[in-house]
Amino acid sequence: MSTDASFGPSPVVSAPAPAPAPDPFSPEALRVSQDFAANLGVKEVLTTVPVRKPTRSSWVRVRPGPEYTLDTAFVELRDEGSELYLVAPALRAALVDEPCLVVKRLVVAIDPRGTLFVWPLNLPRNDGRLDA
Repeated sequence: MSTDASFGPSPVVSAPAPAPAPDPFSPEALRVSQDFAANLGVKEVLTTVPVRKPTRSSWVRVRPGPEYTLDTAFVELRDEGSELYLVAPALRAALVDEPCLVVKRLVVAIDPRGTLFVWPLNLPRNDGRLDA
């Protein structure tokens, strides 16, 4: 029976030298690059999307696909500055004779600055008139 293990002293493994501590008063250690948001891992989260018409002088883009549009019913209160309220499908039959019930197409739009918004477009009524 032979063994290849030697019982001599084990080899000494040296630990790496510790890195020098950064100087807390060094201006280079405190400098922030111009893309500081990217370095910090900050990402802007869109929490609200306004529903509004674009201004007359603005230029916007819309996506024409059906996944970016929605035809639906609203209660439009013009006395309070043209506020829109979505109407649940179960309530539409009860409000069909109300003049405040309107049908609009919602489209997703974006302006050149990258501001995303939902644009409510008027759709024709049953008699074919477009109540603008």
